[in-house]
Amino acid sequence: MPIPSQHATNPRAPGARRAALLAFLRGREPLGVESIARELDLHPNTVRGHLEVLVREGKVERTTERRGTRGRPRDLFTATEVYEPEESYARLAAVLAAQLETLGGHGEAIAAGRRWASWEACAPAADVPEAIDEVLAVLRRTGFAPELADDDATILLRRCPFGPLAREHTDVVCGAHLGLIQGTLDRVRPGARAELVPFAAPHTCVARVVEP
Repeated sequence: MPIPSQHATNPRAPGARRAALLAFLRGREPLGVESIARELDLHPNTVRGHLEVLVREGKVERTTERRGTRGRPRDLFTATEVYEPEESYARLAAVLAAQLETLGGHGEAIAAGRRWASWEACAPAADVPEAIDEVLAVLRRTGFAPELADDDATILLRRCPFGPLAREHTDVVCGAHLGLIQGTLDRVRPGARAELVPFAAPHTCVARVVEP
């Protein structure tokens, strides 16, 4: 099968192939170059080149096959416990979410989200004609792909950048997102109130801006 890419838009890019190769090796027993090439439908020389880079980066470990027969023992390769930055960030986010739950949960998460809003300002308050416009701009910037509903006060969030984590730690992750929206409103429309309904529909959260 062709090697998949989850980390780049161009699956033929060397970095994308190495990332996919590393993902393939995770959780598997040590494998030789020929076996890997056969499984991924790649030329052995291509696999060997990517493995050399991954070994130098400390993401793959090379060992020598132990065999009781004659012939040169094969090099075997397995993924190490060194994670890609995205994987490390996801683990850190999970740890912080769990810690927030022990420190006060929803309320502390909203406070953290308000602090987050102060870092994500997209325009000075004086330059924002409508509060909803700034909320939409902040949500786009942070990866939510928001859609404004017909009533101009309801926002559909169909892509959560923290999807799996939000389902596991809904109170704190969605609380932080509510705080992000509320903090934005506090800056551009004091008195306006944010509401958030997590997972109101499959893969969709609903945010509302209530004017004072």
